[in-house]
Amino acid sequence: MDETINVTQLLDGEEIPQGLPTEVSEYLTAIQSARGRVVFFACRGGAIVGLLVGRRRRTTTMLRIAYFWIDADEIDTNAVGRELVSVLGQLSLDSDILTWRIAADTSEKDIPASLRAFTGIAAVRPGATYSERRLRNNEATANSTTPIYAQTTGFTCGSASLMMAFAGLNPSAGMDRLLELAMWREATTVVSMDGPGGCDPYGLALAAASRNYPVKVFMSTPEAILIDRGNTQPKRDLMKFVEADFKSRVLAAGITV
Repeated sequence: MDETINVTQLLDGEEIPQGLPTEVSEYLTAIQSARGRVVFFACRGGAIVGLLVGRRRRTTTMLRIAYFWIDADEIDTNAVGRELVSVLGQLSLDSDILTWRIAADTSEKDIPASLRAFTGIAAVRPGATYSERRLRNNEATANSTTPIYAQTTGFTCGSASLMMAFAGLNPSAGMDRLLELAMWREATTVVSMDGPGGCDPYGLALAAASRNYPVKVFMSTPEAILIDRGNTQPKRDLMKFVEADFKSRVLAAGITV
């Protein structure tokens, strides 16, 4: 009982420790090559007594807690659980993670209800796809500087978001359906399976730059994106062609990508 609990992180490329229960070892093996995984082990007296696994996309400030295990023979489960969550909390602080989530389809085997309380995340409400805990900035913002504009179609989310960004920077910037559809026409990739296509990030950058806003484009891949929205090869080829044109115009304009 007096032995110190030590928590270590399993880094990419490291071997899974020996001595784990079969189901725990099989879970770790299944996610060993998963991108964005975060794995912490709790050890006491040389034996592994707990495990906490999170998954995070590098482009988000949210981490999904996916697996939580404490050895059933461990006498002080509270100490182990608190230590694992504390270390995950420090990692989240250091990595600018603002929210923890547990998905609604997470099984009792993966995260037992008896361990969920350590995370501070309540049970998922009926009909919701996840429950979450905000780690910082949990209070409501008294005065938002960005006004809300509800998109008027199912495919103009990009241009509606861009309009709200404009209005957040410049309160006198107008927000109306004419501008919403004008910027969509400038940035759309033309087609999708269920109707008009959505906006391309390079196209949106051009729409913003043409209105004298300074722009940077952040992309996670040099390949064409969103082409899975085309349900035929000719449509996908057209989307690739349009995006390539947007990208070349962005680079020609000197916009940083």
